[in-house]
Amino acid sequence: MRRPLEHPGTPLPMLHDPDTPLDRRGFLTRSAALAVFTALAGSCAVPSPFEPQLTTDLTVNLADYPELAAADGVARLRGTDVPIALVNAGGDNYLALSLVCPHQGGAIGWDGADFVCHQHGATFAEDGHWIGGQSTGPMHEYHTSYDALTGTVTVSP
Repeated sequence: MRRPLEHPGTPLPMLHDPDTPLDRRGFLTRSAALAVFTALAGSCAVPSPFEPQLTTDLTVNLADYPELAAADGVARLRGTDVPIALVNAGGDNYLALSLVCPHQGGAIGWDGADFVCHQHGATFAEDGHWIGGQSTGPMHEYHTSYDALTGTVTVSP
């Protein structure tokens, strides 16, 4: 027997008749279907509305940023439409991280040891992964390539 709807309109389909007991097999079948649905829904990455929009390559002359001369040096790039920090990850490796928080688009700053979102207090390690405060994903990372001959790093969307 169907229970009447509290609000008139188009009835929703019944997944299980509440007046019929759910046996073990039915429970396991529905649980497995829910697990598969959840896994599939989680794998469909939806871009964050706060994801930065770098549209063209950006070439950075490292001589303009003396703080990047040593490993673990961090510099906020100047003259860009998108706020980006460049990190000397050691050797010829550089990371370019968006300074827009993935949580709600707040401004991220460098406090000398970590990146911190000034809006909600999310904290990120030097490599951009979330380490504390407001729970969120990692900072957006751009592709980089280092050219030792010219002393430049190219940041790409």
